[in-house]
Amino acid sequence: MSFKNILKGLSVWDFLGLLFILILNLYLKLPPTLNGFFAFTYDQGRDLLQVAKIVYDHTPTLIGPTTGLGGIFYGPWWYYFLSPILLLSGGNPQIVAIWFVLIGIATILTLFFFTKSQTSTKIAFTIALIATLSRSWMLAPTIIWSTALTPILMIAAFYLLLKTYQKQTKINLFLLAALSFLVMDAEVPWGICWILFLILLALCKRTFLKRNFIFAIFGGFIIIFPRILFEIKHSFLMTNTVVAYLKNPPVYGERETFVFRLLDRIDIYFGLFSQSFTQGNKAWAAFLLLAITILTAMLLKGGVKLFKKERLLITAAAFLAFSLLFFSFYKDRVWEYYLIGLPITYILIISTLVKMGLEDKTTKIYTLVLGILILILNINFSVLKPFKITWLGDNATYRNQILAMDYIASQKPTNYSYFAYTPAFFDYPFDYLFYWYSKTGRLETPKKNQNVFYLIIRNASNHEYLAVGWYGDKTQDKTKIIDAKTFPGDLLVEKHIKNEAKN
Repeated sequence: MSFKNILKGLSVWDFLGLLFILILNLYLKLPPTLNGFFAFTYDQGRDLLQVAKIVYDHTPTLIGPTTGLGGIFYGPWWYYFLSPILLLSGGNPQIVAIWFVLIGIATILTLFFFTKSQTSTKIAFTIALIATLSRSWMLAPTIIWSTALTPILMIAAFYLLLKTYQKQTKINLFLLAALSFLVMDAEVPWGICWILFLILLALCKRTFLKRNFIFAIFGGFIIIFPRILFEIKHSFLMTNTVVAYLKNPPVYGERETFVFRLLDRIDIYFGLFSQSFTQGNKAWAAFLLLAITILTAMLLKGGVKLFKKERLLITAAAFLAFSLLFFSFYKDRVWEYYLIGLPITYILIISTLVKMGLEDKTTKIYTLVLGILILILNINFSVLKPFKITWLGDNATYRNQILAMDYIASQKPTNYSYFAYTPAFFDYPFDYLFYWYSKTGRLETPKKNQNVFYLIIRNASNHEYLAVGWYGDKTQDKTKIIDAKTFPGDLLVEKHIKNEAKN
């Protein structure tokens, strides 16, 4: 079904329901960001610094951020996606964060339209409401992070895959491949898993032998082309790294047998299921999973043919099983964010089963009760108070970092240096904030080796910066503290002057 036909099928009540979903999402997601309660960490600072070079210094790049494997990089598309957002925001991280709130809301609305095209308006509305109220950040992430784009890209990828089932046109194959490689650029492990799944589908359906498949290859090639140029310019750095990795994969976590890894992955998958639909309560999640299994068994009495017609259900379920095996064969630790597309996969499976259950007379009442149960279990009443602030954030919260920056800017320092302590060694967030404050004229650009300097210290109360010698290295034990102030999140700012300098 085309997007135009979906819109035509909406009644006035449907539009009112959509408006309610939109307003509810704005109410829940916007206030924390407007109050500065969003993460501004190593990744965000690093990315905005790089994007600033593209936007303001007109320095293009062929690669994106580093991955967890040294020598392997994301593609540059994340940086180019961020570039117009940073430009329109004037470099303000808070405005950039607001854009990502809107992307999170767009993910919910996209999920509504897609599930409506496959089920019904009522089911789509319920699914959108569940995704809105869910405790799982993965259903509609609002973080300034490439991974946050994965859910909306996955919804679009499932949509294009279903269109490709109907008709393998050149444009459908091209877009599906290009979109799938963008998923990999958003989150590498999940994207690789998705692409391998599509290749397996193509092999099963013998799509490789069809003429139009060359357009799928072309779509993927366009996305990876910048990295190919980078490889040629840098003596195939990433290729050599991948080959070395495949020959001897390093395992930083505990080494386990396949069976133990499989059990561990099942536990992670179940944990994400509980976060998505039962506020993290695993007992209720087990009950809900049992209820869904019973519904599936009841529907199977109608024959397997009933399931064969539901291509979304079969595809999503097959991908779920494939991803579980894929990450079980992966020998190292699997972080939860690797599985960023998993809640979307769950919700597509459940929405299709509910649709089938409501269409069957023998399961209609059971399915209706199940749907109401899912909605009730999912409601997280704590999220309904976004304006009630009970936590002032940590040292990675943007609000607290800005308080420290405003304090320094209020002193109007000239001819000064600064050093920011972080356990990660590089403090890109404060590097970017000094860059942005300087660019907007609120603070003079810091210089090197000045007599007056500021120390910005994270985790100040536990004195980590003293244990590693950082503090002594910067002060050389020959400075005088002339001002100091602490901020929420255990941030400490000290103003130093060298003893030999004239006051």
